[in-house]
Amino acid sequence: GVIEHLTLKELEEYHLPNGENLPLLEDVLKEVNEQIPIVLELKVVEKNYKLLAKIVKEMLDKCIKDKKNLLLISFDPRSLWPFSRCGYIRSLLCSYEKQYRYVYRFRHTVESVDLDQNYFKEYKYRKYVKRHFVNAWTIETMEQLAFIHPYVDTVTFQYLEIDEVRKILNYSRNLKKK
Repeated sequence: GVIEHLTLKELEEYHLPNGENLPLLEDVLKEVNEQIPIVLELKVVEKNYKLLAKIVKEMLDKCIKDKKNLLLISFDPRSLWPFSRCGYIRSLLCSYEKQYRYVYRFRHTVESVDLDQNYFKEYKYRKYVKRHFVNAWTIETMEQLAFIHPYVDTVTFQYLEIDEVRKILNYSRNLKKK
């Protein structure tokens, strides 16, 4: 179901495939205790961006001391705007699908862009690395990584060995510094 339509009691009764209870955001934040950076996606449903941002901001302000330990991402830029000038890093997720092609309109309202790898087929998007912190998603093959690595700072990936990804991204960063 849609989380917004469920009560807290219903959420507490839900179990993950491994049998554990579904953790609430507050539980996750307390468990991690800022020992590792967190990427938190704000998923807007039924135009709830104002209420979602308000509730998340209250939770984060209560649980997060170093705001640089948290990256807020969303496909809907309206959910990120309330976090401007608050110290949190915001990244606009941009899908290559037409309805989510906000990158040109809203790229200046956030600190980072998080682009579907298909954007990098077009030259105008490859130049973003010069002005923004850029993440590409979801990279699944070494061929995809080889193509996008000159244009990105980080990647969201699956099915790849982390050491191989690090090696290529570090090589790319060293080239940019020269």
